[in-house]
Amino acid sequence: MIHAIHFYLRGPMSELAMIIVCGPPGSGKTTLSGDLCERFRLLGFSTDEIGVAIRSAMLDYAAVTATEYLQSARAALLLLWRKALRLNISCLHDATIPSPETWHILAEVAASAEAKFYVIQLDADQDTLFERAATRTSNQVRRFDRAHIALESEVARVTYSSTLPAVADRYIVIDTSRLSCRQVVDAAAGFLREGGLVDGLHARAR
Repeated sequence: MIHAIHFYLRGPMSELAMIIVCGPPGSGKTTLSGDLCERFRLLGFSTDEIGVAIRSAMLDYAAVTATEYLQSARAALLLLWRKALRLNISCLHDATIPSPETWHILAEVAASAEAKFYVIQLDADQDTLFERAATRTSNQVRRFDRAHIALESEVARVTYSSTLPAVADRYIVIDTSRLSCRQVVDAAAGFLREGGLVDGLHARAR
């Protein structure tokens, strides 16, 4: 679940930050998240990994309702964020389509810790999303369906555009359709540097 965490500094300390990398399946979230965690020495975790941990901990997962599962996932996510921020550790979360309510809760968690809330939204055209999803063995079969991918990506766009500008301190949209992995990472890293983040563990002395 943890991409990278190093309890030392490699340069000047910067502001405490919560960073969300979001977008539909196949937009490049996992690749970008791993690179940013390594470059900026962030604590990183993903919704998918949280889900796997929750399912493995449930004795009778088949009997769990969708609502119960989502509530458990949200509770685990908020626990991770709060504990990290309490320890003055900036962290990054790889997520697909958090609900508007979840976005507002995350913004409140950041504000209560006096942390900056940065959101990097990735997107891509439908053909690119499908091609990438189809080549990932970790994806469920349902994600190989073009209609499902089209619906999921459109829901993400509507949710993000109606919510993120109002809750994030800094917000960027990167279309990854025609960009190399390096170009996407450079664009996202530049966005974070402009917001005041630097290399090294992003902790703040209290």
